[in-house]
Amino acid sequence: MKDNYNFLGMMSALFIDKYRIVYMMLIAIIAIGAVTYMQLPREQYPELVVSRIRVKTTLRDISSNEIETSITDIIEAAVKDIDDVEEITSTSSLGTSIIDLSFNESVNIDDGYLNVNNIVNEVARKLPSGASTVVARFSLSNKPIMNVSISGDYPLDVLKAYAEDIDASINIFRC
Repeated sequence: MKDNYNFLGMMSALFIDKYRIVYMMLIAIIAIGAVTYMQLPREQYPELVVSRIRVKTTLRDISSNEIETSITDIIEAAVKDIDDVEEITSTSSLGTSIIDLSFNESVNIDDGYLNVNNIVNEVARKLPSGASTVVARFSLSNKPIMNVSISGDYPLDVLKAYAEDIDASINIFRC
């Protein structure tokens, strides 16, 4: 009986009969994939963009209740109508008001920063005299990845030697 195969049948028969070709093709595909993967561009320290802005206002010797009514509420009222703000959180403590604004991921954070800075500068004249306001972008690039603390009932020079050993061990993994 004559074997009548369609195209897929002929390809299957070829690969079954000549199985060494299949092994060679698999090795070639894996090798090409490994070489291509190694040549992919990688950034050593990628920039992580976080869409958050912090407004910090300080005024010495003022209680947290007064800070909230005379500073935090005024700034919150001014920035609450900014487009693309997802969340506003605030903290009022002795002499300090901190307001964090989280923007949508689609927003250019530089434009958001300029917008918030302009609004805070307009509102600054309504704040009590002596209040110092700083608007800052939240950035992960200048934050440490890990903090290590060492303590114990040992002399300071022994603890310092342990810390240097740990530092050397950790720096092995630095890219």
